[in-house]
Amino acid sequence: MYQEIFDKKEVYLDDKDIIAVFTVRDEIDRLPYFIEYYKKMGVKKFFAVDNDSQDGTTEFLRKHKDVVYFHTSNSYVSSKAGRYWTTELCDFYGQNRWCLTLDVDELLIFPGCENVDLIGLCEFMDSHNFEGLFTIFLDMYSDKKLSETPYAPGTSFIETCRYFDAGDAYNLKAPMYFPPVQIFGGPRQRIFWDQGNKGNGPSMRKIPLVKWQKDFRYYHSTHSISSIRLADFTGALLHFKFFASFKNLAIKEVKRGDRMQMADYQKYLKLVQENDLYFMNENSVYYHDSLTLVENGVIASTKKLINFIGNKLHNKFNREKKDLFRELAFAAKNKAEQEAILPLKSLPAVWSIVDRSLREIKEIKDNSLPHVDQGELKKYLKFSIAGDLLYCNEKYIGGWVTNPLNSNEKLTVVIFNNKEYLTQTIANQPINNQFNLDRPAGNIGFKIATPPELLNKSTNNIEIKIIPGGIPLVAAPMSFNGHQDIVESSFDGVCEKIAHGLVRGWVWNTANEQETLAISVYIDEEFVFDVVADRNREDLLRLGWGTGQYGYSFKLPQTIETDNKLHTLEIRIKNTGFHLRKTPVSIMNNNRTDEVSAADLNLRKYNTINV
Repeated sequence: MYQEIFDKKEVYLDDKDIIAVFTVRDEIDRLPYFIEYYKKMGVKKFFAVDNDSQDGTTEFLRKHKDVVYFHTSNSYVSSKAGRYWTTELCDFYGQNRWCLTLDVDELLIFPGCENVDLIGLCEFMDSHNFEGLFTIFLDMYSDKKLSETPYAPGTSFIETCRYFDAGDAYNLKAPMYFPPVQIFGGPRQRIFWDQGNKGNGPSMRKIPLVKWQKDFRYYHSTHSISSIRLADFTGALLHFKFFASFKNLAIKEVKRGDRMQMADYQKYLKLVQENDLYFMNENSVYYHDSLTLVENGVIASTKKLINFIGNKLHNKFNREKKDLFRELAFAAKNKAEQEAILPLKSLPAVWSIVDRSLREIKEIKDNSLPHVDQGELKKYLKFSIAGDLLYCNEKYIGGWVTNPLNSNEKLTVVIFNNKEYLTQTIANQPINNQFNLDRPAGNIGFKIATPPELLNKSTNNIEIKIIPGGIPLVAAPMSFNGHQDIVESSFDGVCEKIAHGLVRGWVWNTANEQETLAISVYIDEEFVFDVVADRNREDLLRLGWGTGQYGYSFKLPQTIETDNKLHTLEIRIKNTGFHLRKTPVSIMNNNRTDEVSAADLNLRKYNTINV
């Protein structure tokens, strides 16, 4: 799934030692407190991947006795936001041990964490066969304007930013990947997304603490994971992004252009340049301790956990300490449960969340599994379908699907268009992941020729379900326009430049200047990924092209950087058959093989543009 890049050092670890793994770039201000916090929480060793820091981070990490230092100059985007790097280290150092995968602006909180450390927590989780901890990703902020929120290196993050959003600030939705609930909302959504921007905003869930096993994988940072047995209580990952230095960070990251979600940073930069942000509102709550989060329904506690921590306090201190903690912890838990009443209008969301589990339970009953013991039954009940609908256009509909618990099982893919049955096929075609290491390889793919009748329809909504179980596939429904004459009359775009692995261009809808388009990237006819074309282009704006926010750029996969092979790059407007001008194009070692002059890059409405 990833290419190993690090020379592993010999590190002595006891079986029960907890490790923390993180990537870092220019975080000298946050690092001292980050290390101190997790050392006090019981972390034994820190495995740091330094991505070309220039601010003293390198020197700090190299001299710290509890840090095992690694360095890479490779692209952060190409590593899937550092996930390949941290996974490589966890696979080597973390087998059968509790591992934290973190960013240095994150602090893990769980119910009662002031009274028991991570060693005690992991002991409790082991005793109940839990394999991971679900957390809400909780943005923290101060009661002052952003410019008035400086952080003093070495001090507590919480002392600088003590407020968080509670109440109705977050929404739960059915997920695309495990775990079985997705969370959106909070201050970033209401400030950066709700003001006229499209989309849900960032995912506000993470699973940072897991008992690492050979087949465990993160999929999107630590926001989604392969199926494991999560604890029956939850935690919070407090996120300290909004110090006064945030504006400079946004400027630097937009200029560097090596973030997975560059559009997010462009949103951040635009707003912080126009406003001195103030995050407080009617949902803001002052953070005292972990029970503040329990009481406000942000994290969930259990009777078992409270009693476990209480007994630890009794053994370490006295009965009075235990009784006081139990009284406060149960009061917070009971208050949250009494207030957590869902109105009937929440039923559709709740039902969509549990729907997949209900179908799998029915599948077990239908198949009559008389000899499955309780442990195996629980294992079977985990979400056991992974896959993706990768593309649908005028040529093909395709993707991949597999059962992680039984990789040899061949699944049937049923395809619907506009809710009507279209066809079905077996997912047994080869999938090559050389251009996208996120994707598993093997005979798990499906690909059908797009039926001709779909090309006569203005809108096709393709939906995929998997047999057995009727489980819907991720990224579906996916729409595409069958009337290519209509598409070609309004869309325009070009691949301007390919050099040193970076591809740049623009695309827009001349009939709708406000629409943000996405492009689909193919290499050697294999779908690789989608890219949103929303980067600001001053040259387009000067020419009177609407908002001018039609640019795109992306990095080609590292796997073709040095293979000395000729590849074909094709770029289409997503879910259409519309090719961007100057593609398909031949590339070798991440560079274009032909010369493209400025005169070739003429626009539909204007004769030339500066490239």
